[in-house]
Amino acid sequence: MPPLILLAVAGLGAYAGYRLVRSGVHKSINRSSFPSDVAEAEPRDMGALERDPASGIYRPRH
Repeated sequence: MPPLILLAVAGLGAYAGYRLVRSGVHKSINRSSFPSDVAEAEPRDMGALERDPASGIYRPRH
């Protein structure tokens, strides 16, 4: 029974380490990909949209 408990504790430790490394990698990628000094884009008012029956894509009404 003790080897089973040791194996379970080792597995939980490995999983916790994996999650810690994974979250650290995601944070560093997000910080480098999306710098905070970049201005946010202003949303544009495109007016009324109409659906193209052939493609099903909505486009601005002309």
